[in-house]
Amino acid sequence: MQPQLPPGVGKLKFDIYRCTGEDPDYPARELLYHSSQTRGWQTPRFCQYPQELWLRMDQTCRIHQLQILSHEYKILTKLEIYVGTLPPGASDASQCTFSRLGHLSFHDNERTRYQARELKTVSINADACMIRFLIHKNHLNKHNIYNQVGIVAINVIGETLGGASVAQAAAGAGHGFSAGPRPGLGAPGGNPAAQLAIDLAVDEVTAERIRRLNEEKARAVQDENYDRAKELKEAVDRLKEVGKKVAQLEARKRAAVEREDYDEAKVLKQDIDKLRAAGDVAAVPHALTHDERPAVARPPVAADVGDERGSTGGSVGGAGPSPGGPQTPPGLGGDVAHDERPIGGAAARHPPPSKGPSFQEYDERPAMAKAAGAGGGYAFDASAAGPDSRPGGSAGAGGGGKPKPPGWAASLPDPEELSPNNASDAQPIVDVADEFTARCAFSKQLKLREAALEKLEKDLGAGKLKGGGREVLHALVGLCARACKDKVGAVYFAGMSLMRAAFNDLSGDHGNVLASGVAEMVPALVERAGDANTRIRETAHELVLMLVNHPDVGLGAFEDKLCKPPKSQNAHKPVLGRLQLLDAIISGHGISVNHGQPGVSVDAAMGFIGPALNSPNGEVRSMAVRMCAQAAQDCGESVIRGFFPKDLNPKIQQQLDEEMGGGPPASARKSSAATRRSKAAPPAEAGASGDDVMDEDPAPYEEELRVREQDLGPDHPDVAEACSNLAILYNQRADYGQAQPLYERALAIWERTLGPDHPDVAHTLTDLAVLHLEQGRDAEGRPLLERALRIQEAALGPDHPDVTAIRDVLNSE
Repeated sequence: MQPQLPPGVGKLKFDIYRCTGEDPDYPARELLYHSSQTRGWQTPRFCQYPQELWLRMDQTCRIHQLQILSHEYKILTKLEIYVGTLPPGASDASQCTFSRLGHLSFHDNERTRYQARELKTVSINADACMIRFLIHKNHLNKHNIYNQVGIVAINVIGETLGGASVAQAAAGAGHGFSAGPRPGLGAPGGNPAAQLAIDLAVDEVTAERIRRLNEEKARAVQDENYDRAKELKEAVDRLKEVGKKVAQLEARKRAAVEREDYDEAKVLKQDIDKLRAAGDVAAVPHALTHDERPAVARPPVAADVGDERGSTGGSVGGAGPSPGGPQTPPGLGGDVAHDERPIGGAAARHPPPSKGPSFQEYDERPAMAKAAGAGGGYAFDASAAGPDSRPGGSAGAGGGGKPKPPGWAASLPDPEELSPNNASDAQPIVDVADEFTARCAFSKQLKLREAALEKLEKDLGAGKLKGGGREVLHALVGLCARACKDKVGAVYFAGMSLMRAAFNDLSGDHGNVLASGVAEMVPALVERAGDANTRIRETAHELVLMLVNHPDVGLGAFEDKLCKPPKSQNAHKPVLGRLQLLDAIISGHGISVNHGQPGVSVDAAMGFIGPALNSPNGEVRSMAVRMCAQAAQDCGESVIRGFFPKDLNPKIQQQLDEEMGGGPPASARKSSAATRRSKAAPPAEAGASGDDVMDEDPAPYEEELRVREQDLGPDHPDVAEACSNLAILYNQRADYGQAQPLYERALAIWERTLGPDHPDVAHTLTDLAVLHLEQGRDAEGRPLLERALRIQEAALGPDHPDVTAIRDVLNSE
């Protein structure tokens, strides 16, 4: 049970003053937000440890508790905690003096199969204006292929003491990130330390109800009314399930209002009201007396929650370790384990705080499902609120005419019958699931394909699929291979998520089935590894590395396809993506001169890297030069030089000589004029693979854009990604008139939703700049590229290959 805190204690706002590094997709500023779409901060890939993270308070505060929510498999081994205070009369954050409080140790999470997140709650009693975390190396596991550490959320509980403000003084020095105005203290509804997981999982209204029920539960325990306490605990569990669904519907409703689709917004509001009313009645009919909603039948809401026993304590302030309890799946944010070992002494018990003004979350971003970035919007699930929960007619919901099997959203359209061509391929899915699932999985409608993959992943986790592990793995891998080729990004992401789940659950005992199934997937995965879309490319990289590390699949399954030289170096993004993947594989497995030795064959690797030295793209050349220098260290300079092209540009040759011979770093030199593709190059050479790109049908990309707009509204980041995917295809076909407005729309959406300095903004700026430069419009293209350079330098550092490549283009003559 959470210890009670003094009245007036609440969540403290903070900014990120400093961090030694971050993954561009998981920046430190994510820690400033507590909502169901929070992604958290992750260290850079293959970084050196320890890493540091500094939190700056607005002013000196008395900190009572800290909460750190770890990633489910990117787990740190140890976290050291320091607090900083200002000397009397000082206001500059750089003058802080730090004292070490202790450290926390985190579980490796093997026992939960990396499906849980560990929440550490530590009680301290220290005054500070700065908190410094020293993050030690990560736990090693097969999922964390880049050796990263992830912290999903940090909660600071305490009270302000007044005195010198460090925020304004530090702002002038250029430190820190700002999340904009955030509410201050005050957290009614129970202990504020218990609110972090609730805020990350459910909508605000449900979160407030859960807090009030937790207060009542605490009073029941104090009065030793354990029957009432049990009833209230069950109520909280059910409300958490309902709250997650309501949060998703709220996001869809806001999107409908933004696009002025008020009919859809009305339907969604009715769904939300009925879900809330059903949750109230199903939980505790008399507990939520503040809501005068009409009574509805008790719905069969299933609460699949973990227990609430304490987690393992860290070695903090001299306290020894203690055995820990189970952790909690990431989707059930409210039921996480707590470590309440005090740092520097135990905190005194206090009576429950009195109710104050309504508490607001750190930010007001729309609540989204955890997987919203990969899939579409949420479809109302009638099973969560009983058969009478959905209003009749539901205009705009898009539901089919026939009732759906249990577990399927009523709003989904009806799937087509299986075609004769698909019947045999679909039979394994029929065997392990049912015919309806197979029809959805092979449907022409992207919503149904996506829903089928998500349903299969859910049923796999719940153990509901039929047959033995061998049959299930065979069926799922075959379907995932099909999804890997799907042109629609959402279906591809759902398929890769299912593939990871099948790999984690079933591959250990049936590796030979996995190996044979993966053979069909290899060509598509290698192609996706060079996709122009960043998220698609990185997902393919992650899955390939996971499969390469599996003993029954291994490097041999991918080496030939991955190292096959491209027909042309003009399409630089596919080449760059495969170079990056090959570099990651070599970093983990090495490169070998002799056949039969472990690692990538030097003949195969250099057969792909060597031609890339003559690429017209500076980013590709920089990557190839760096990989050649590394290979020379492993295999010998004379061996590697034998693979250099005979017509190698003299400046590239000079760059290679300096890299392999200890000369000045390549990033300090000006690139040759060949960095940028010639403006006079034929338009067809801008494509990904010549005639194949010209023949590729844009209809699937247009359909994905239409569906995303319909489900999520015109200004959702997923809509921006769909715009970017379609723009990339048009750009590769040299249809610049079609590509430019799509790039510009994607850029505007990402600037509004992610901020002007997000890496996704930089990627789109670069694509748009290249589009202008290829048409000879330097006046329009160079300012965009200069802005992208500033963003990437701030995010990645001045010597990152991405930054060097942009600088090469700008400096080319």
